[in-house]
Amino acid sequence: MIAGILNKADYQTFLKNLVGKDNANSVQAIDRYNCSALDRVKGCGVRMAYVITDYVFACANRHLAENAPRSTYAYNFSQLPQEGCNLWGYLAPLCSENVCHATELPYVFNTPEAIHPNCSFRDSRRDLADAIQTYWTSFAKSQSPSGKTPWPPLQSAKTYMILKGTPQTAADPWATAANCAFWDKIGYQHSEFWNRFLSASPEVQKAKSQVKSNKARSDKVKSNKVKS
Repeated sequence: MIAGILNKADYQTFLKNLVGKDNANSVQAIDRYNCSALDRVKGCGVRMAYVITDYVFACANRHLAENAPRSTYAYNFSQLPQEGCNLWGYLAPLCSENVCHATELPYVFNTPEAIHPNCSFRDSRRDLADAIQTYWTSFAKSQSPSGKTPWPPLQSAKTYMILKGTPQTAADPWATAANCAFWDKIGYQHSEFWNRFLSASPEVQKAKSQVKSNKARSDKVKSNKVKS
């Protein structure tokens, strides 16, 4: 639904299916996630993207990393895409001007041309790709990412590696920006988390409704045949 216009009713349904009715109201009470009249032209897709980014990815991963029994290393990839090099293409036009999920993968594998033949890494982007590949291969070899800028474990001081231009460390960027204290209270420690997330998709809800409608018509046809 990110590629289209998500209306307010579908957005509210998405939130209810994801976190429950009571929590859905609490989510909408936060400005970052509130789909107001200001969103009537572009729809609520951006608000849903914020919820997915913060709850499903940023804060859930942060919670897992902070409570891991071994050292974990956290990063925030925030390099905006080059013009015409949106990894998600027409599926997510918003990602042309925003950093979306998996945007760092072409940097990890040095495959910008996989996005589009005209895409390439130059200057600071080339340097960033080199740095990322050094960190990733180092971690694969020794379970510790080494590079020009030291990368400390997250647990030591809640430090993230910010991957943009020249990599540098910084204090946890998600604690406030992604409202992690709020999402931590809702929680992630249940086996149904991903099931609820996937089933909350408006497309999935519409597909389920269509299946029910088709089944009802089929049952009606069978019933009429039996009567005749």
